[in-house]
Formats: sequence, C-alpha cells, structure tokens
Amino acid sequence: MSTMQERAMASGAMRSAARESEDRIIEAIEASEARILAALPNASEHPVMAEAEYYGHKTMIDGSHEPLTKDEADSLWKYVEERKAQRAASMPTAEAALSQFIEAKQRLQELGWWQGGGLRVKRGDECAVAEFGSSGIFRGWVDEEGKYVHYADCVSDPRKCWLKPLADLTDDERKHMDECEALDKIAHEAEMNRLTAQSIIEAEGTQP
Repeated sequence: MSTMQERAMASGAMRSAARESEDRIIEAIEASEARILAALPNASEHPVMAEAEYYGHKTMIDGSHEPLTKDEADSLWKYVEERKAQRAASMPTAEAALSQFIEAKQRLQELGWWQGGGLRVKRGDECAVAEFGSSGIFRGWVDEEGKYVHYADCVSDPRKCWLKPLADLTDDERKHMDECEALDKIAHEAEMNRLTAQSIIEAEGTQP
C-alpha cells in the first residue's frame, strides 16, 4: 500500500471517529435538555412561562420580580424607542456624543463636583457621592488610605466617582440626597423582610 493510500485511510478513519464523537455529544445534549424540560412546570399551567405571553419582568422595591403585562412592556418599549430617537437627534455622531460627555463633566465641576474629589475631598473625609450610570446622590466617605469610597451599600474607586463636600451641597442637592437615601433604606428593609419571610417558610417546609 502506498503512502498516499495510507494517509487517505487514516484521514477517513479520523473523520469517522469525529462524526461518532459529535453524535455522542449531540445525544448527551439532547438528553440533558430533556431532563431539564421534564423538571420544569407545565407552561400551560403557568401562562406567564408561555413564550407567547411572556413580556419580561419588573423588579419590585423588595428585590422580587413580577411579570410585565403586555401594556406595560409596550409602554416601556415605546419610551425606550422615543429616548433613542431623541439621543440620535441631539447626538448624531460619536464626536457629538463625546462633546456632550465633556460638557456634562465640565458642568459637574462648575457645580462643585470633582472626579476623585480633587483637592476638596481628602482621605478620611465624609462627602456626597455620585457615580456615572445613576442620577443618585448619597452620603459617603473616603477611607484613610484614599483607596476606596464607601456609600449606601457600595464600595468604589474614588476615581470612578464624583465627590463633593457635604457642607458645599446646594439645597436641591441635599434634598435629592435625602430622598435617595430614604428610598435606599426602604428598599433594603423590604428586601431583608422578604428574605426573612422566605427563610421562615423554607424552614417550616423542612420540618417533619
């Protein structure tokens, strides 16, 4: 038998083995999917689980999730599309979006907020804290090493936050901070109550 023939036979054997391996993998995946589906509740008994009737969920004040109705989902999506169109109109290019970003940072500095605190908020100081991604303002403090800023139930790098001395807050900023902290307290207590109740129910369910 020539070398070419030997190589062809070897290549054919390898392809055959690969196909057999793929078949076994597919069979294993299908078996796993079947076990998972068998363990799920019947979608017909739980309409919210039916794909045609599921529109997402909303997170409640206690951290639990509730299904969205079709009207709620439609209203949210309409709002999302409207805001997207507004952003496209006001910031049609990356350059325009970056310019807005620069303007926002400049305005925050004019209002007395500095990323990382600047020279106004020093290590160990209490301060007001804001962070990109949220419009919330919270009381916090920078640790003695200047490595972390603590606020609400969060810990972050000061360089990622906008800080301002508490004494320098405007009346509007202080009012907004108080509202944010009150809402955060309500949410935290509600979630703790829900988890406690859930633990009690689970414990009672395990009793003989």
